Amino acid sequence: PSQAISRLAPPAAGGGQTGVPLSALGLLCCPCCHGELLLTNASMNQSYIFQADLHCACGYTAKIQDGIVQTVHGNTSLYDKPDTTRELYRDLPSKTLSLFEQSYHWLENRLRALPSGGRVWLEGYVNAWFFFHNHLDLLSPQDTLVVVDKFPETLLAYKEVIQRQGCPCPILYIADSSDAPPIRPGAIQCVMDFFAANEHNFYHQDLYLDTLRPYLASDCRLFGVYFFFRRGVRSMKKLLADYPEAAPHNFDFHWFQQALSRHFLLLETEDLGPSLDSGKNLGLGFHVAGEELHLQPYCARPRREDHSTIQ
Repeated sequence: PSQAISRLAPPAAGGGQTGVPLSALGLLCCPCCHGELLLTNASMNQSYIFQADLHCACGYTAKIQDGIVQTVHGNTSLYDKPDTTRELYRDLPSKTLSLFEQSYHWLENRLRALPSGGRVWLEGYVNAWFFFHNHLDLLSPQDTLVVVDKFPETLLAYKEVIQRQGCPCPILYIADSSDAPPIRPGAIQCVMDFFAANEHNFYHQDLYLDTLRPYLASDCRLFGVYFFFRRGVRSMKKLLADYPEAAPHNFDFHWFQQALSRHFLLLETEDLGPSLDSGKNLGLGFHVAGEELHLQPYCARPRREDHSTIQ
């Protein structure tokens, strides 16, 4: 799959500079008190805000810089860095590429079957993988895409590429590494988790989707692809050596299912099969050749019986 971000790519048919869409301002709020965020010192046009200071009466502050909402919560890990030139997944072997393509088709079929109508989508951890970057055609002009990552550098690199490509819908970029980005509770109607749950567990012990629960609408749909090892003892040993902050249950689909079932209902899933070699790339270099790395696309929704307790 092509995930290249090239600043040398020729301009494609698209618009000019973008920023925080005015149409998406209603999705923002103070993560501390859920109050309205006030803008000062704004540079903007009739469609976008490019620079501004954000603050709440309770004392919370953030800013808009380069058209990206940036909070004070940046990267704190010594084992992560922005991958603006997309080196992480270069030179994937053909079998692994085939599994990626199969997972794309699985997700595309489910997304195209959704009823028509505008939705607010969220995709996080795009420094690891950004599904919608190469699937913007799956979004409609009535949709809004919220993209969250800890690295503003990565968001800016993608933003510049998408500006050249053009996008059918508004995109709100948020640089934040906390579990409490400045998003209005209940605003997210669809989530895309392509490797994001795995990426979260490189640096945290809990379930990524649980951190999103306050932001999900009661009828939210979650789509994703979970990566897991089957009898991958040597691979996990190498992963934990390379990433000491990682959860020992990362790449464990049994753990993922159990953790998911506490607050979400798994609607559909499929094991697409294994890759025995992910190559020498940085992203999956801990995969020891010969051990099975599986891709498992899924669709889920919040459990209605407990959703009312979080809003």
